[in-house]
Amino acid sequence: MKIKCIKISLNDEEKNIVGMPVNHNRDYYVSEDKDYTVIGMNYLTQCPSQNGLSFEIIDDHGCYSEMPIFLFEIVDPRPSSYWRGDIKETTFSLWPEEFYMHCFHDRFSNGNPECVEVFNRTLALLENEFAYSLPGDENVSANRFMFEIKQLIDDVKLNKWDYQKLSDVMADLIAKIKPAENPLHTRVLDAWAVIFNQSLDTPSDKISSEHMKVVEGILDKKWL
Repeated sequence: MKIKCIKISLNDEEKNIVGMPVNHNRDYYVSEDKDYTVIGMNYLTQCPSQNGLSFEIIDDHGCYSEMPIFLFEIVDPRPSSYWRGDIKETTFSLWPEEFYMHCFHDRFSNGNPECVEVFNRTLALLENEFAYSLPGDENVSANRFMFEIKQLIDDVKLNKWDYQKLSDVMADLIAKIKPAENPLHTRVLDAWAVIFNQSLDTPSDKISSEHMKVVEGILDKKWL
């Protein structure tokens, strides 16, 4: 989902709705006519100064911020397939699944390396999710597909998957796109074939670094 900033401050009526004192004047760190990727959304009902629906974005200071919806208009209405809904007491949220880890937002704000890495990887997925597709397109875009492959390779290196698991996951990703509509399809098929053939011989063996180099070479680093 993409939104465009239409103003940088709230009027008195909007302040009342979100629970902000009317005499409190604030300019948010966004720029008019600039587009932003929606990272997540919250709906709060009992927050002293931020009731109602809000968007979570990266603001113009580079900070992960929560913004009132009144500052924006929606320019790409497609919701992210990475979002998951949840209700906690008086708050409804739509966040990427990784953001529901215990104390994720606090740990991220404090610079926890693991959370910062997760956030950056997830943000890249969100920003490229619909990079080459149009509204109504049911296929996974080329960029999103390659980001998923890259994330998959990173997970393999970190968790030391076996050949069978990687083969199955890659096959599932490949099935999401039509070959004629994605020029990367053949390249990914070649990479999958290397893993698939190995999985027939040694399905439970951990994937060797040599094979991962072969796969990454076929995919070509510039696409990752």
